[in-house]
Amino acid sequence: MTMNDIVPRPRFEPTYNFGHILILIGWLAGGIGGGFGVYLTLRTEMSQLRSELALISLRMMAVEKGQDKLAAGFDRMTEILTSDARQNVRLDSVETRLGAIEHRGLTGPR
Repeated sequence: MTMNDIVPRPRFEPTYNFGHILILIGWLAGGIGGGFGVYLTLRTEMSQLRSELALISLRMMAVEKGQDKLAAGFDRMTEILTSDARQNVRLDSVETRLGAIEHRGLTGPR
């Protein structure tokens, strides 16, 4: 007797029994349930992201309106400063001419 005669060989038997079918159904149900759970989770996440995006959009519009107001304020401030600078130049000119007139009046004939 040889060693091959003593050790039984495993045989492949292509039969299905009730346990195999239950395991297959369990795997399918788990896969479908997991996929559905992932779908619901992603749908909820997308809904939350859409609402956050809408809030961000509203905030951006408010910031843009504020920037427009600031730009208008800066434009007005520029106009005021330009006008002030022109008035300073005119005042300096008047002071120079007045000084010249006073100087002529003090040193001129009496």
